[in-house]
Amino acid sequence: MYLVNARQMREMDRFAIEKIGIPSIVLMETAGQAVAQEVEQRYPQARLVVIAGHGNNGGDAFVLSRHLQNRGFAVNTWLVGSEEKMTADTAIAYRALVQSRVHVQKLTPKSWNLFCRELSGADVIIDGLVGTGIKGSLREEAARVVMEINKRKDRAAIVSVDIPSGINADNGVISSVAVSADLTVTFACPRWGHFLFPGAGHCGRLIVRDIGIPAWVGEELGIKARLLQDEFISTLIPKRARHSHKGSYGHVLVIAGSQSYVGAPALTALGAIRSGAGMVTLALPESIQSMVVGLTPEAVYWPWADKAGSFAPHSWEALRATNQPRYDCVVVGPGLGHEVDIDWLKQVIDRTSGPLLLDADALNLLGQDLTLTENRMPVILTPHPGEIARIMKMTVQEVEENRQQIAVKFARQHRVYLVLKGTYSIIATPQGTCFVSPRGSSSLAKGGSGDVLSGMIASFINQTGDVLAGLQCAVYVHGMAGELMDEYSGGASDLGLWIGQALQALAQKDRDNHTL
Repeated sequence: MYLVNARQMREMDRFAIEKIGIPSIVLMETAGQAVAQEVEQRYPQARLVVIAGHGNNGGDAFVLSRHLQNRGFAVNTWLVGSEEKMTADTAIAYRALVQSRVHVQKLTPKSWNLFCRELSGADVIIDGLVGTGIKGSLREEAARVVMEINKRKDRAAIVSVDIPSGINADNGVISSVAVSADLTVTFACPRWGHFLFPGAGHCGRLIVRDIGIPAWVGEELGIKARLLQDEFISTLIPKRARHSHKGSYGHVLVIAGSQSYVGAPALTALGAIRSGAGMVTLALPESIQSMVVGLTPEAVYWPWADKAGSFAPHSWEALRATNQPRYDCVVVGPGLGHEVDIDWLKQVIDRTSGPLLLDADALNLLGQDLTLTENRMPVILTPHPGEIARIMKMTVQEVEENRQQIAVKFARQHRVYLVLKGTYSIIATPQGTCFVSPRGSSSLAKGGSGDVLSGMIASFINQTGDVLAGLQCAVYVHGMAGELMDEYSGGASDLGLWIGQALQALAQKDRDNHTL
């Protein structure tokens, strides 16, 4: 499913209207019906207040008001704005509503108290005030309406049409106030503002409804961002043959750990093992091996030269004595600590082959010299916002406000695959495409969760035989496992217990999709 900004959605609408021949009023009618169907299904017999602006978002609201009243709902419809400023299609939808003998009340200073009383008596409030076109702050009247809507959140369900009013559809920014919805029904494609905070926190549950624009229009227009979904990921998860063996699922090498961070390599190995890796080798400072063995008995252990509990400066020489092609994917970084230097990392990078994932302390070292990976492909970087901010010499706030642009620009400029972790994680490719995972929960906001993800990425790259597919599977399944653990007060080591359940759920989804 494509993920778009406001301009791209307008281009898709225009293409559907001008190239395919779908009248714009048909798109509006279909959108309004889609929201009406969701409301009817979720809130039967509810008392409704519909709030419509004079833009196209208001037109959708007028359509859904007409359909809900035709279906027997008690609906009070309010116009916030001016008939004279209505768009052409909104004016048509408004006239159709009025000519259906539905009374629409206009919000004025004199009618304000009545408006507030009707909000207080509603079971469901439908926000069709301002759509995806907003760039700055809401106007004073609209902002006042939004604040009144939000006051009723404890007593009424709030449904937003397309996007909660007040949220910038491109970046999720809220300039003044925004509706805090329980449900948002959008059309054709989700917008970036649905998945970028703080706006994403106002959307509630997001439903994307088809309004007749063919999916191929996004490709025709060159849209490169996509939202990952169960149905797609379930097709990527490799099927494990009954006659297979451990060599069928790849060998992961993890170079990680120090005396201060004994758990990090164990958690990375756990992520790889629980997600199906055939073999995992842990290269560790030799003095901590005995502490890690008990945490991950399934791994193969490879002690390297040690200095005060960390990798010794020349410990990388261990790579000279081994046959590198035996390792299908290499992870470097979790729990390295601050004792190793950039020369050590350079030697490791130069002496490993196959896909290379750099995480945690390896990322901090790489920030000193981003040229280290120029001749090494493919390379995967998995920073959280704080790490990418340090590498790019920005603030975390600047990163969070521009997650998509930063991820895509960095991946293209440095020819790497970048996983910008967070809610919601973004995967960016060297070619400039990006993917967003809607999966995850606050249960992942714990130390060690990223180490588990690094192991999962290496495992799925090996199993799928493709870097991008491996990244998509790992990030998505990691988020699903976090959701399954949401009610469970566990840490990162417990996360592995839920990976199998997430994979089983996706396998069932794939079976359901192929059942006649």
